[in-house]
Amino acid sequence: MAQSTGTAGISDGRLLRGQRTRQLISARVVDVASAEGLDSLSLARLGADLDISKSGVKGHFASRLDLQLAVTGVAARLYIDRVVTPAMT
Repeated sequence: MAQSTGTAGISDGRLLRGQRTRQLISARVVDVASAEGLDSLSLARLGADLDISKSGVKGHFASRLDLQLAVTGVAARLYIDRVVTPAMT
């Protein structure tokens, strides 16, 4: 029996695009916060920087606090990868 791609294929494509968009936003969040501080983060600013609607950004990060938490998560991973792990080897 042939397998239909139907909505599963569409859903998978949307999930991948969503993950890529979230990664793109996260990278920009880190760039802005690193250069200008956490107070410079806003959904509107990120949307304008990335040519995404404010609601498009909000679909991935519901609030400014979520953006700030994303930055701290990325910063923690970078610190572990670049400082802790090399120091332990």
